[in-house]
Amino acid sequence: MEQLFSHTSPVNHPFNRFTWGNNQSFSGHEPQALRDCALKLFRSHFVGGSMKLVIIGSEAVDELEDLVIEYFSNLKRWRKTNFVFPEFNDRLWKHGVSYTLESLEDAQSMKISWIIPPISLSHSEIRPEQLIHILICEESEGSLCFFFKSKHWITSFTASVGHEYMFSDVGNCSFSSTAGGQLFTINLDMTHAGLENKYEMVSYIYQYLHMLRTCGSSTLLLSLIEDYKLLLQMKYQCMDSDCNQLGDPVNFSLALAVNMLSFPVSHAVSLDFCYEFGDLTAVQDMLRNFTTNNMRIDLLTKSFTKEEETQEEPYFSSKYKEEPIPHHYLQKWESSQFLHFPQRNSFMPATCFWKDVPDYLKNEEILDVDHEDKTGDVENSNSDEMEEDPDSNNDVQMDEDPDSFEMEEDLDSDSEVQMDEDPDSCEMEEDLVSDTSEEADDEETPYQPIIVDGHNKLFYRHQVVALSTACFNVYMNVSPGVIPHMVARIYFEMLKHELSPIIYRGVDAYVYPQLSFRDDNTIEIELYGYAGTIRDFMSSFCEEFRSFVPTLEVFEIITEKMLRQFYLTSRDLIVHGKQLLSEFIIEGQLSMDEKFNAMKLISFEDLNAFLPKTQQIRIVGLFLGSFSEDYCKQILGLFKPFGEFEIPRKSGTKKELALISPYRVSAMPITEIESNSLAKVYYQMTCEENSKDFKSNRISAFLHLLKSMVDEQIYTDLRLKQRLGYLVGCEIHNQHGTKGVYFYVVSSEHKPMHLLEKIYEFVASLRHYLVNVEEKTFELYKSGIDVPDDSDMSSDLIHDDSSCIRGHHTAVKLVLKTMKKEDVIEIYDHFLVQKPLIVEVCIGSDI
Repeated sequence: MEQLFSHTSPVNHPFNRFTWGNNQSFSGHEPQALRDCALKLFRSHFVGGSMKLVIIGSEAVDELEDLVIEYFSNLKRWRKTNFVFPEFNDRLWKHGVSYTLESLEDAQSMKISWIIPPISLSHSEIRPEQLIHILICEESEGSLCFFFKSKHWITSFTASVGHEYMFSDVGNCSFSSTAGGQLFTINLDMTHAGLENKYEMVSYIYQYLHMLRTCGSSTLLLSLIEDYKLLLQMKYQCMDSDCNQLGDPVNFSLALAVNMLSFPVSHAVSLDFCYEFGDLTAVQDMLRNFTTNNMRIDLLTKSFTKEEETQEEPYFSSKYKEEPIPHHYLQKWESSQFLHFPQRNSFMPATCFWKDVPDYLKNEEILDVDHEDKTGDVENSNSDEMEEDPDSNNDVQMDEDPDSFEMEEDLDSDSEVQMDEDPDSCEMEEDLVSDTSEEADDEETPYQPIIVDGHNKLFYRHQVVALSTACFNVYMNVSPGVIPHMVARIYFEMLKHELSPIIYRGVDAYVYPQLSFRDDNTIEIELYGYAGTIRDFMSSFCEEFRSFVPTLEVFEIITEKMLRQFYLTSRDLIVHGKQLLSEFIIEGQLSMDEKFNAMKLISFEDLNAFLPKTQQIRIVGLFLGSFSEDYCKQILGLFKPFGEFEIPRKSGTKKELALISPYRVSAMPITEIESNSLAKVYYQMTCEENSKDFKSNRISAFLHLLKSMVDEQIYTDLRLKQRLGYLVGCEIHNQHGTKGVYFYVVSSEHKPMHLLEKIYEFVASLRHYLVNVEEKTFELYKSGIDVPDDSDMSSDLIHDDSSCIRGHHTAVKLVLKTMKKEDVIEIYDHFLVQKPLIVEVCIGSDI
């Protein structure tokens, strides 16, 4: 769609160009000429005066400064290049037309765009477009999103303006923010009914814009502005402890550098948090850009019929059509009616929460809480006072289940280390290796469970932190089999669709809610944020949960979207390869094909028959952070759980591999037009509890270290030198008690068997590479590893009274500190050379 945007801009406009680059655009040019152009561009623009460098590291400032001098001192310090956007008097887009692009993914969406002035120093701290963006993005009652969903016209509503910084995501659209202006866009994923009423939706959007123009300084608007200011202040104050803001140092450094390019360095961090919202005159001036003359509508729709007259975009050969917007709609959009603002966010704290630390948080302790206990007694599972751990705010965090609506199943867990659920498999040791066991005892404190009314459990731990975590496993009484599982999944997706206004308001009150649905029919709820808001949020959440009644319209919308997501996910070669590997090494796991075929058979009557089971639930709750005992009891009591059914311990078990010739899984691509091939070699590692060298934590540390050390090597060797394919990589794969690593290549030129041969050659060469890594470089690899917090609430927590939640990631970090290069070589030799347990995965049309 971005290329269509460019292609349909005026011929002599700077936007009318091919911004991607492919064989067709490079054809007709000699390689030397292309190289000369690239060098000219680099020498003209990649100079010191046009760059801002941000270095983030654990080293001392003096050491970082030495590194900068060593690697960047030879960079030419020429003047900054001043970009002047050429004057263009004609309209950027044709007035009164819409563009419809044929979707390759069977999707239906609409994108409405306006171009507004670029960010300037004069309004960098006012940013009226950001206030407009926040108001339009609202999802609570009274918002455009809420209204469109009530009409069953959309499944999602998003908006963006310029580049999305905020230290979490930087936009990469070529036209988002240029010297010519910023793009303000509204994106709607539409249902069939929404496509039929697409121009009616635009009418309501213009009604909302008209409301903003005419509302003046209404009390409600001013109150909403104050709420947004408070939210930004809270985020700014908690930035250093908020993993959602500083979780990715790459994006954080990129956002800092982008801010420093255009604004004073003193505002590099605060720029995105200290807007002086409330200048309504500036808002009115900005709203003058939201006219039909300055508007563009792009539609993505399913395949065109043969009778429809279409055009073709030259570089991607995409079919599109240009059609006039009915004149009466254009007139209607210029003079719209009045709507109303959403109400104030009831979850928003009254004051900045970091200023008030309750008395009960003065000491950290571990408590077991029974929320039904009327006496208020608290069983202290550890009477000894603990030493505060500066990293303990991350000790317990449920991983977001990729087996949610994106249908990644358990596949994304490849890059994470999960706790073993099989007591006979790689369970976490009671002791670490001898030289770290004492330190582990100091840092790890288990969560002792307590049975609540015979069926449910609660885990509770005090910790003085700015942001707290509350997690819940909601178990439903679902019958075995793929059909009941998919009915329960459809129910969950419909529930999440209904809860979207509450979830949005939770995010706006500094509570990050995450909902996911696992293959064992468990709903996972994780809340991360301000502890004082969590109870109010969960009160609204549970009320909606208990009163939710599915409707046929939403059932049809959600099932259609789920089927489309199943198809889109499985056609990707990387995802397809993960599915094949998981289905082979995990016995009893439901396959994507089984789920996809089952969905086609499920009716609304099947969902209604399932509803009584939603009233039979069991709960495990976990609280870590600034919570009091009574507060946790109140929150867990909101669920009002009841149920006496048995919960299965697992949704799959690992397959025992033998030391024979490599196992091989082969498949054809999902789509006939797929011309690429994939080859993957997976090495499984078995924990040997009687061996000091091959225990679970040691293998986990090895996997993280190996990946860190070979990521660049595999890219340099297989992609740059041998040019085997455009995607190469090394990933950790841990699932259902298995631990392993795999290497993969996706190629458009080579067959899977040839790729397998090259992967084996690369793995064999790793020993020479590992031996020759310098000790200083090895220590840098170790220091750069961020072991993910994989503490979760597996189903065993509700079965086993002796179970405890342990800081597995803390134990792995401790082992990692003591690992030497010789240890890595020893484990490499054992599992990848001497006793390899191998599974090959091949996908291609001519295997």
